[in-house]
Amino acid sequence: MNALRVSIIIPTYGREAILCQTLQYVLEQDRPADEILVIDQTPRHEPETEAFLHHLVAAGKIRLVPQGAPSASRARNRGILEATGDVLIFIDDDVAVERDFVRAHLENYRDETIAAVAGAIWSERGVPLPPVRQRPAPARRGPLSWMDVPPNLAFRTEKILLPAGNCSVRRAVALRVGGFDENYGRYDYHADYDFGWRIHRAGGKIIHDPRAGIHHLVAPRGGCRVERAHRRIPEVEELRPKFYFYAKHFPTPHSLIPIYRLLRQHVINRANVLDPPSLLVAFGRALVALGKAVYDARIIGERSLVRDVTRTTVCRSDGLKVSP
Repeated sequence: MNALRVSIIIPTYGREAILCQTLQYVLEQDRPADEILVIDQTPRHEPETEAFLHHLVAAGKIRLVPQGAPSASRARNRGILEATGDVLIFIDDDVAVERDFVRAHLENYRDETIAAVAGAIWSERGVPLPPVRQRPAPARRGPLSWMDVPPNLAFRTEKILLPAGNCSVRRAVALRVGGFDENYGRYDYHADYDFGWRIHRAGGKIIHDPRAGIHHLVAPRGGCRVERAHRRIPEVEELRPKFYFYAKHFPTPHSLIPIYRLLRQHVINRANVLDPPSLLVAFGRALVALGKAVYDARIIGERSLVRDVTRTTVCRSDGLKVSP
């Protein structure tokens, strides 16, 4: 196990002090990562953040990899390609971790059959998530029950869902399955569901380990998530990636229930039902999102920087052509 190199990959966008705080946690590990890659999609940082990041770069403590248009999946793919580690740990840019976080992830890879590790999430926005001692009923029934497994399970177990904000994977496995599908767009909803499902379908074992936990601080600004506090009508790009996941992997009656749940949450919720014009607009956007999702899944197909690179024939220095 000790021979395995570990790379931590942190995509970031629009984060300042909280990014610096996250990096401090990562730099204080009792088993340091062999490299820390910050995939930076922020056009311009505040002066204090800029100075802190450049200090870490100059000290050789992090690698700063700039990226243009914000896309969490593309940033993770860039990290997969840039990393030199055997094991890649992905975390969000607004988390707190314990000092044994890297060690907890890495110890799982003593078992050579393990392809990836899903870490636990123990709090959101400062609110603790109580440990769950057994799988809830919805996570034990049906072919899509794995999507309902909570991130705060208190016991080690196999699972499929791989939360992008706290997970690790063998780099060879990430390359083999083609990295993250960038068709999930800027908001990136369900991209981690997709990644975990493809690893599972390829025969990879995914383990949930409660020791490898994080506290998700959820910064008030930055990132690519949609804040819904004052908006009841969904954006097309809020719904499209979720529909895309089902159209891509589960175009069967099994997906009707989760799609109905999406519509109940975003379209036919109480606020919209009581306001018919809003309900019509929400339905219209949902139809557009569904149409785009089916087109992307059936016509466009996966888009991935990792897949593009690994499909390209590379000339090695010995003159032999190989396709990695």
